[in-house]
Amino acid sequence: MIKEAKNGFCLDKVSHRNFETNINHMRLSALAYNLVNSFKRLVLPKKFEGFQVGTLRNKFFKIGSKMIKDGGQVTYKMASAYPFKTAFFEIHENIGVLAALTTENRVLVCVRMTS
Repeated sequence: MIKEAKNGFCLDKVSHRNFETNINHMRLSALAYNLVNSFKRLVLPKKFEGFQVGTLRNKFFKIGSKMIKDGGQVTYKMASAYPFKTAFFEIHENIGVLAALTTENRVLVCVRMTS
């Protein structure tokens, strides 16, 4: 957990001399860490749950694709040789299921930040 926070979310150093700036950087990094952990837990296929954020970034977030606009509809076409295509579509489907569940149950998640 500490290694992932240091390497994946840049929590290994303070970036500024101002204390408030460093606190805000740490809060944003903690929020990003929590979002990635929720992503892992809720939508990622089981065999990818143990991956660190750097691996997830390289396999699922940094994907080359082509955006095509046709009649007001936007379509993304990815390379046919992309090795994680089935996992990518499974993640997309899981996000849709999760969105439907939260809309159906009217679950609202609020994030409150204090200074």
